[in-house]
Amino acid sequence: MNPRAATPGPRLRPRLDPATLEPSILEPSTSRSLLLFVDLAVDEYDDEDISSDLSDDGAEPSDDEAEMSVESEVRAGGRAVLEKLKVQRVEKLCSEVREFGAELIDVDELASIYDFRIDKFQRLAIEAFLRGSSVVVSAPTSSGKTLIAEAAAVATVARGRRLFYTTPLKALSNQKFRELRKTL
Repeated sequence: MNPRAATPGPRLRPRLDPATLEPSILEPSTSRSLLLFVDLAVDEYDDEDISSDLSDDGAEPSDDEAEMSVESEVRAGGRAVLEKLKVQRVEKLCSEVREFGAELIDVDELASIYDFRIDKFQRLAIEAFLRGSSVVVSAPTSSGKTLIAEAAAVATVARGRRLFYTTPLKALSNQKFRELRKTL
């Protein structure tokens, strides 16, 4: 017997152990699909209190600082409203698909989820996905590849199917997990 064949090689990534997951994540529900991420990253840094790291000399904030604080709160409130509208659009799409069938899903329906006009390459990729083709998108950073993946995820969930979504970075995995959890 070959001794090399008997000993497993080094594992580059830890394997997903269902015993370590929250039970609720393993139980598929009727309203949401099971979302699994390769990196199932824990939000270990998001919940930390970093206020002690900031220097506080006890001085009152300047007018500029107070104005910036109000502006950031307004922007955060606006983002919350936009996020709520996006969630409502996804829920509407999912309920219409349940009622009228998966044929209802088209690129225009998926594009309506976003508050901006999608680019031509995004539209072509989404149309190809909806026709059942495998899609590979090679584009520069910040050009909109994630939007294509999100649209495909929404279409998959709307059809009542499960989905597997992976990202190359732990921080991006955390961000997308939170966003998809709100949206889907």
